[in-house]
Amino acid sequence: MKKTWQIPLTITFILLGILLSTQLQTQNRLAADLSQQNISDLTIMVKNLSEKRQSLAQEIDELETAINAHSDDAELSAQLSADIEKYNLVLGKTAVQGPGITVTITKDSWPTFFDLSRTVNELWAAGAEAIAINNQRVTFDSNFSYAEVAQGQYLVHNKQLLKYPIVIDAIGNAATLDTALTMPGGIIDTQLSIMGVAPTVVQMENLIIPAAE
Repeated sequence: MKKTWQIPLTITFILLGILLSTQLQTQNRLAADLSQQNISDLTIMVKNLSEKRQSLAQEIDELETAINAHSDDAELSAQLSADIEKYNLVLGKTAVQGPGITVTITKDSWPTFFDLSRTVNELWAAGAEAIAINNQRVTFDSNFSYAEVAQGQYLVHNKQLLKYPIVIDAIGNAATLDTALTMPGGIIDTQLSIMGVAPTVVQMENLIIPAAE
């Protein structure tokens, strides 16, 4: 018979999974419609995403406490630890190392923040485990925009100016990620080439993507 404390923990993980799935779908949909949003709507969207991220992080902290309190159940503790590791990966709380690809956009190109968002979403869809842009972790609540500074207009990822070359690192199956971007009819062949953006894609045996700041 299951211990009574396992039931609420199981329910919590189901809810966390639903939250993450819904949040990622919402983020992808909003990225496609971002140009139609006004400033007020965007402000509310960012606030809601931040609050949900904080709520999820708090849930993980509570579950880690529960594991420590019931460490005598080795099998369940191992399962809960694996689930927490998965959610921490989505939140970008831990650094990740492994094979993947590097996508480099030079100053000869002029990508829009839509181009970056679409490229990142394409990598997620292809099974990327972790993504970073100019060594800054991309998470499910990351955002892209523009900023006017003395030197000119820059693309921005989470308040960080993206100076050229813009390098997107993605960890996962290198061949699959490469094919997802470069195949005929793929995002580089169609959407990016139309904008004059021609990134270089290189498969890497080992990449290190830092935790989110």
